[in-house]
This record gives sequence, C-alpha cells and structure tokens, in this order.
Amino acid sequence: MENPLDRKPRSVEKREQYEKNRQPASKVVLLNEEGTALMEWGLQSQTSLIIGKSTDKEPVDIDLSGSAVAQMISKQHAVLNYTDKGWFIDDIDSKNGTRVKKASQNAIMDVKLVGAIEVERGDIIYIASTMLQIQ
Repeated sequence: MENPLDRKPRSVEKREQYEKNRQPASKVVLLNEEGTALMEWGLQSQTSLIIGKSTDKEPVDIDLSGSAVAQMISKQHAVLNYTDKGWFIDDIDSKNGTRVKKASQNAIMDVKLVGAIEVERGDIIYIASTMLQIQ
C-alpha cells in the first residue's frame, strides 16, 4: 500500500503540469491602441534583445524609432533576456520607464521598482506608452 507521505504535494503536481503545458514565447508584437499588430520580432534562437531606438552607431534589436511616441523612448530603453526559466524584461535606466501587465493579473508592474519580471505569452510590455505583446 502506498504511503501518502511518499506522494508529491498537489501544489508541486500542479506546477509541474503547468510547466509541461506552457508554450514558450515565440515573438514580440508591437500593438496599436486597438490591439492590432503593427510589427513583430521573432524570439527563436535569441538570448538577449535590446529594445529602444536605433542610431547609426548603436542599433537595437527591437527598434521603436517609428513609434508615434518615439520621443518618449530611450535609445536603449529595456532588455529582454532568456534564461533557463524563460524570458525576463529589465529596464535599462530609461527616462519614461518600462511596465508589464501580466495576462493573468489586472495590475501593471513597474520594472524599475520591482526589478526584472518574467514575461510569458499574452503579457503586455509598456515601453513608455508603446505596447509590445509577448506571443
């Protein structure tokens, strides 16, 4: 007979099931105010992407120079880094900040205040007031 103390806790089983079913993010999509995709950048085979505005001397991976609010975006505004745990966004001392709205929550988190935040499919990253969705 199986000893109940030898079984994994349900919380561990649920977390393992969640991790198994979770699809990895594959792209970052620039959205307009209506939620329509304007541009996208692939995440496959990437480990780090700088978000900001490209210049001749300093190109960035996700270039928001053409955004309607480009003047509010720093040249090197934020960075997306991939780890063995997933994608994380961090602010690079930007002037107008980086925020994240998790798909599973109502609150918007300020990256400067809380530090790097894991981002997953459905999450919205606000670069100044520009919206990027993880898909």
